[in-house]
Amino acid sequence: ISTGGGASMELLEGKVLPGLAALTEK
Repeated sequence: ISTGGGASMELLEGKVLPGLAALTEK
């Protein structure tokens, strides 16, 4: 769980969240 779920969360936090934040700001 820590390997698969952790990797998925890291990808989401590293790519998706910053992308959404940039879109919401503009």
